[in-house]
Amino acid sequence: MKRELRLAKKTPEGTMVSDSRKAAKKGIDSMAQMVETIENQINVVCQIRDFVKDFKEQKITIKEFLGGPPTLHSLSEEIMSDILEQMLSELIR
Repeated sequence: MKRELRLAKKTPEGTMVSDSRKAAKKGIDSMAQMVETIENQINVVCQIRDFVKDFKEQKITIKEFLGGPPTLHSLSEEIMSDILEQMLSELIR
């Protein structure tokens, strides 16, 4: 049983539990941080989706579209480029 427990601790799930317990001991709410991070990412993706939708519906010009969504100007240029490229590739499908 001890061997199985050690093996279980070495799995990704076991590592997550261990890390979560360590964070809790330090007073860190890791779940709340993860939820906040995911919500922020969802918000950014929704804003990109709306931006692309506005372009598709001809509500913005090509020049505005190439300038990128205003909400992403704070993100690094590489991340913005990757996200826009992904969104455009899905529109083409």
